[in-house]
Amino acid sequence: MKNLQIKLFRFLAFLSLAFLIVGCNEEDELPFEVFESPVLAQFEGQVFAPTDNITVTATFYDLDKSGILDQTVGIDSVEIANLSVQVFIDETIEVATLTTDASGKVTFDQPWSSVGGAGSIRLEWVGTYDNRTFRIYHNITTDE
Repeated sequence: MKNLQIKLFRFLAFLSLAFLIVGCNEEDELPFEVFESPVLAQFEGQVFAPTDNITVTATFYDLDKSGILDQTVGIDSVEIANLSVQVFIDETIEVATLTTDASGKVTFDQPWSSVGGAGSIRLEWVGTYDNRTFRIYHNITTDE
């Protein structure tokens, strides 16, 4: 009886290993593609009182990588002027459309009620630069 149990255990272990190997197929791809953003965004403003407006300033940069192999030059960041940016919540609800100024800055200034009330919200900054779309996330919260 003990011999039969050992053989059954080995068979089940082999079968489990076979399923594991077959399940790890490298040909499987993600259901979506992931690309690096064509812009860099830096945000100012993250925590706000529930009675205050949400005021987030975003600066958008194009990264000039032409000097990446020269340590004296490196990567340079150039502000992007006249970039149209839409701000969304919940991926589908547009709450603002903004355009960067000459220094690459935009300011989102809305009451909490425009984004669904106080708490924790993810603002999604969406636009197109160099014929490539981007979506950059910035979380905001109340100070309570």
